[in-house]
Amino acid sequence: MVRRDEQVFLYSCYTARFFEIVRGGTLISARRRKLLDSHSRAYVVGNGRRTGNEYLVGYCLRSGKVLGRHTSNHPSKVAIPNSMVTRLSDKRGRGVIHHNHPGGSSLSSGDLRNLAHLPGTLFKYAHGHSGEWYRAETLRKRDFARLLEAGYMKFAKVRVEPGMMKSIPNEFVNHILNLGYDRAKLIRYTYELSREQKLRYNLVPSADIEVLINAVVIGVAQKGA
Repeated sequence: MVRRDEQVFLYSCYTARFFEIVRGGTLISARRRKLLDSHSRAYVVGNGRRTGNEYLVGYCLRSGKVLGRHTSNHPSKVAIPNSMVTRLSDKRGRGVIHHNHPGGSSLSSGDLRNLAHLPGTLFKYAHGHSGEWYRAETLRKRDFARLLEAGYMKFAKVRVEPGMMKSIPNEFVNHILNLGYDRAKLIRYTYELSREQKLRYNLVPSADIEVLINAVVIGVAQKGA
């Protein structure tokens, strides 16, 4: 039986290759990409567990070459080095970024803004230290950052309503926000929660999750209208 993370990986390979063929380019093989993703995850998670800080590594889907590795020696942020920014600012680029989140949370709004401001980035991953991972692919370049902000503002407004703050743990805020962005078709969002996270997430009222997801969709729709 094919594991879910392998299914997601193969699907992302096929979709990435399809769009690259349409653009007239070539990508590395699925096997090579899987190896690079595995090495990237090992690098950011291994170092993150050792120091408690965030680490980042990026590679090119065309050449298979590593674009850079970096840490800002901080537990909750890591800057993309200038050398990588230059490469990923070119919309012809086909970059993949992996980084770790020591607390296990999903991709932040800042992480997603990278996809807007660095058009040469196709995918961005965040890895927790207990097996959880999150992946985002932008589906819309035009007005992407503006629509992200609109969805977030609507989400934030609903979340501070009475009772909502208590029902939604902070560790799942980014995750639910990204589920909303996915439903609004701003990103293609895939993930795997750790076993412990799944147990905690199942305690969150599903009705509240749905309200927040719909808030994001409404915010994006209102701004994009």
